[in-house]
Amino acid sequence: MTLTLDRALFQQLATGRWIKEARNLMITGPCGVGKTWLACALGQRACRDNLTVIYQRLPRRKRKLDGTSVSA
Repeated sequence: MTLTLDRALFQQLATGRWIKEARNLMITGPCGVGKTWLACALGQRACRDNLTVIYQRLPRRKRKLDGTSVSA
């Protein structure tokens, strides 16, 4: 399976417009394709643009949405 990064989409996401519009971003895909790298790159860019960033893995986010406790 060959995966490619949509460069135009990534550059659009890097502008942070989706954050300013109060949208969320979920990055999905198989193990080892760079999801964490992409999330960190977008988060670091947003921080440099003085935006607030929350990075959560899906299990933790789901527990929070379900209202169950989340430990460390």
